[in-house]
Amino acid sequence: MAPAQKTFLVEAPNGKKYRVKAPVGSTQAQVEAAVIKAYPEARGSSRKPREGAVGKVETFGMGLTRGIDEAIFGTGRLIGQGLEYVGATDLGGRLRRASERELDKSLSTYQPFVRTNPKTAETGRIGGQIIGLVAPATAAAKPLQLAGTAVPKIAPVTTALTTSGFATGIKTTKPLARAVDAALRIAGGATAGVATSAVLDQQLDEGGAVGAAVAMIPLVGRYGAGPVWDMLKGRVGETRAARIFRQALGANVEAAREAFRKGGKGTPAQILARIGIDADTFYATGDLVAKSGSGTGVLDDIARGQEAARQATLNAAAGGGSREASRQAASTQRAVTSEQAVPIMRETLEGVNVNTRNALAAQQEAAAARQLASAETGAAKRFLGAADEQAMRLGQMDDLGDQLNIDAINRQRGIVGGLEQRGGQAAERSLEAGAVARSAEQRLADLSAAGVQPLDPNVLSGRLRQMATAERANPEKAGILTGFADQIDDLARQNDGILDAFDLYELRKDAGGIVERLLSGRAPDAIRKRTAEVVGAFRPLVDDAIKTAGGARWKEYFDTFSTGMDEARRIELSDFARKLATDQPEQYQRLMSGDRPDIVERFFGKGNDKIANALGPKALEMPGPVRLGQPRPTAIPAGPSRMPALQDVASDLETATFIKNRMTPGAQARAADLMAPPVNVMAEFGRSVPFGLGSFVERPAVLAEQKFFGPRSVQALERGFATPQGANALLDFVPAGQRGINVLESMSPEALRILQMMSVQAGRERENTNSMRR
Repeated sequence: MAPAQKTFLVEAPNGKKYRVKAPVGSTQAQVEAAVIKAYPEARGSSRKPREGAVGKVETFGMGLTRGIDEAIFGTGRLIGQGLEYVGATDLGGRLRRASERELDKSLSTYQPFVRTNPKTAETGRIGGQIIGLVAPATAAAKPLQLAGTAVPKIAPVTTALTTSGFATGIKTTKPLARAVDAALRIAGGATAGVATSAVLDQQLDEGGAVGAAVAMIPLVGRYGAGPVWDMLKGRVGETRAARIFRQALGANVEAAREAFRKGGKGTPAQILARIGIDADTFYATGDLVAKSGSGTGVLDDIARGQEAARQATLNAAAGGGSREASRQAASTQRAVTSEQAVPIMRETLEGVNVNTRNALAAQQEAAAARQLASAETGAAKRFLGAADEQAMRLGQMDDLGDQLNIDAINRQRGIVGGLEQRGGQAAERSLEAGAVARSAEQRLADLSAAGVQPLDPNVLSGRLRQMATAERANPEKAGILTGFADQIDDLARQNDGILDAFDLYELRKDAGGIVERLLSGRAPDAIRKRTAEVVGAFRPLVDDAIKTAGGARWKEYFDTFSTGMDEARRIELSDFARKLATDQPEQYQRLMSGDRPDIVERFFGKGNDKIANALGPKALEMPGPVRLGQPRPTAIPAGPSRMPALQDVASDLETATFIKNRMTPGAQARAADLMAPPVNVMAEFGRSVPFGLGSFVERPAVLAEQKFFGPRSVQALERGFATPQGANALLDFVPAGQRGINVLESMSPEALRILQMMSVQAGRERENTNSMRR
């Protein structure tokens, strides 16, 4: 039943009197409000602005004052009404009436200014309302903020309320979460709109509706205006690609971002694999992008380029692009090395033999001459001594007391003369032999001064026997050393006691084979170890003996030969490694890591099983031909170390294996889900129309996805999976709509409440201002 009405006669603020109907019992303020509502022109003031003197600054100030009054006294009126509702009618009535009177006074003062400069006045009024409402709104928000901190599950609700619907804290983009996000924004905005309307005595339903609409503006930007802006800017593919890229990385986003920032060799997937990040879905997604067929093919180009680079590295190490080319390169290398080294070897060993023969001849000559000199000296002494005795007898024959026998005296004189002659001849022969001995000894001294000693088998075998004696605790090694000493003695015995340098060289060359034959039946590792020990002790001893015997160029020969032949072996080993890289990549990785010494020994011989030594740097500055029949270069063509390049290939293969092993069926299924196109709303709508009438909507929508949106997304993903810079660009990409939301979420709750109040009041007051102007 409607309340009884009564007609009131009221003098309005403009000085005129009006009759109006209002419920019985209405207060003066309520009646005046009814008059103003029925007769808008009744608003007025005794304070009239001077004609032409009302400026925007004064009008803005009056609007600001009015807004503050509405907020302060509106709050007082609302509190008074609340007190009346709970039974404190006297106190509540006084507070309510006093607030209403102050509001009426403020309105009568404000009205003339709003008619003159309505926009300026309303701007100031809204600002005043915000200023007046900030303190109570902040005080009301504090308990909500504390509740959200204490109970995380309700945090999105409290965030929505304390920010007036402009933020919820919900980050995920799943459909259900989107719906909850939108609902909380609407609830928060509507709550703020209703509260503001209650304080300012405005329509509550209108305030709630406007508040909810304002809170939805960020979502409209995210899902409406933002995508349109990105499309106009040519970023339509990045939005979907960035989402897929981040979701594929999952919990590894920040670690990946740091890895991509540092950069490195290869694609983003390879960079992550090298540091051991187990991003299985990411690797599977990259594989799907490469195979999608709707991109530019850049990932396939990168993969082919990397494979070509690896093959070029392997070919360069192997000396050619095929096995036949590698065999030819190794054969040529051996021929080149032999052409250079063999003459040096022959010249050196022949020189050693000459020096040995010369030294031995000088020794023999000196010994023979000394022996002859000694014998002739003795003969001279005997002849001259006998001549002295015969001379004494001749003197006795000349004595005066004896009868002279001329014939006997003459004969005696002949004997003395003959003895003296023979003694002198023997002395001369002794002197000549001494001179020959001294000459031979001088030649030996000259050779010794030049550092040349004859190749003495006794010295070599004796040194080996000493070494064997020192190995009493190792009878096996001692026996092998003794065996080498015996072979040296046998070689000298078969050559009239002279050790031929060529025979010694052959023994040195076959030392490893000799040890292997002696140790046949032992474990391979034991043979390798013992061979390395014995050969390592025997060969330096031989080398020193050859160099001491005048082999000045022996080191030159050895360096030339070993470097050149090692290069041939390196070519052959690299060729074998290339085949492993193609057929058995895991074995190639083991070889490069030093885990296949048996393969290295197959090419470099027993005891030489280190891959780093076999393929390490080997170069010798020395003249020699690179190819038969061509001019001599300045160095044997050994080249730099192959290890860094071949180890890079091993690292690449290891990375590929790491990625391949993590692309499990589960990872591939997750990647397929991520890459699946989103629900095409327009296409679904077209399909839902009966009788095929919606095909004109469905077909363009499907074509747009197939020809435009899908390919653009794949191409953006290609850029992300191609380079670390492209990957970080996708990780850093933020859609236009989301950027606006991020700005709002970076603001404090107080700032968001102020923004919401301003938006609500601006939207509401526009119509009021227009009606008042009319």
